[in-house]
Amino acid sequence: LNRIMESDSFAEVRTFIAHNIKVEDFARVSVSVDCPGLIETYNRAIEKKDAHNQVLISPMIRNDVTMAPYLPGSSIKGAIRTAIASAFVKDAGVTADDVKRHKSTQPPYNFIPDYNEKIFGRIKDDPLKFLKIPDIPFDSTASLIMEAKEISMKSWKTPTPKGYVEVLKGLSYTKQPVVKDFLFSLAPFYLPVPFQKKNVDIAFIIEALYDFYVSKYWEEHEKFYSSAEHVEISDLLSPVNHIINNMKTNE
Repeated sequence: LNRIMESDSFAEVRTFIAHNIKVEDFARVSVSVDCPGLIETYNRAIEKKDAHNQVLISPMIRNDVTMAPYLPGSSIKGAIRTAIASAFVKDAGVTADDVKRHKSTQPPYNFIPDYNEKIFGRIKDDPLKFLKIPDIPFDSTASLIMEAKEISMKSWKTPTPKGYVEVLKGLSYTKQPVVKDFLFSLAPFYLPVPFQKKNVDIAFIIEALYDFYVSKYWEEHEKFYSSAEHVEISDLLSPVNHIINNMKTNE
C-alpha cells in the first residue's frame, strides 16, 4: 500500500481501493446510477489501470452534515431575477449591446449601463437584494447519476457525450411532479425603469415566471425534441408537457 500511495499513480491507487477496500464502510453517501455505460467504463478503467479515463462525475451540492443534496436558494433567486428582467427588457430599452457596461461611441462618451443596471438600478440600490430564499433540501434518495449528451439537430450526427452528472429525479423519471414548499420574503417594490416606476409584488413574480419559463420551454421543445429523430426523448417529456399544458398563469 505504501508503495502504491507513493507512486503518484492515480490509476494504481484507484484499482487498489476497488480490489481491497470495502467502500461501503467508508463512504459518506451513495447515489444510484442510471447509466450502464458508466459502470462498464468504470470497471474497464479499474481492470486496465487506465489513468486517462478518470470517470469524473459532477456532483450536486450537499449538506455537510446530512450529506443530502439541496437546491441553492441563490439558484432560485437567479431564475426569478431572469424572469423579472425579461418582463422589463423593452421598457428599460435594453439592447444586444448591453451585455456589459460599456463606453458610448458618441460624445460625451459616457458609460452606458448594462442590462442589469438599466432594469434594477445600481448595485447598491438593487431591490432584489432584499429577496430572501432558503436552500431547498431533498432526501438522500432524490438524486441519481446519468450521462449528459448533446443532441445535434442534424439527424446523421450521433449524440455527443458530455460527461456524467448527478441530477434530481425529475417528472420524466418519477412520473410525478417534484413539488417542494418553501417560504421566501419580499416586500413589494418599484423598479426604476425609464419614464415610469414598475410595481413588483408576489403576484407579478409568479406571472413573470410563468410567461418566461413556459414560453421558453415550448421554444426549446419545438427546436430540439419535436422531430421524428428524437421521438424517444419526446416521449420521456410527455408527462412534463401535460403538466405545463394544464398550468395556470398563477401557478
